[in-house]
Amino acid sequence: VASFRNRNDPIYQRDSDFEVFLDPLHSCHNYKELEVNPINTVWNLMLDKPYVDDGHEHSGRIAKEGDLFYYEVRNQKTATKILSGSVNNQDVGATAIWAVEIAMSHDDTLAHISSSSRLKVG
Repeated sequence: VASFRNRNDPIYQRDSDFEVFLDPLHSCHNYKELEVNPINTVWNLMLDKPYVDDGHEHSGRIAKEGDLFYYEVRNQKTATKILSGSVNNQDVGATAIWAVEIAMSHDDTLAHISSSSRLKVG
């Protein structure tokens, strides 16, 4: 099922989606999440700390650019392809097989992480 069509729609609520979680520091703080549905609707968020520790979602879904809880990526690319079947076919036993391709930049992945905490290369 792919009912959401606008960037930052809450696709996790009812769409089939592919989810990627990135936590470069292994700290559960400022981790990034990307979700994409079969029709290439994308939602990105950053979680400042776990929800059980009073964490808050930062995303374009809940805030506008310039707001405290706004987070968006700038250099990510995604693509989806339906390999067989069709999306949103409600027939019993119907299924869609789909693939997703994702390219993420280090600038987006490491956003909101202090430079002193970042891993050094070389």
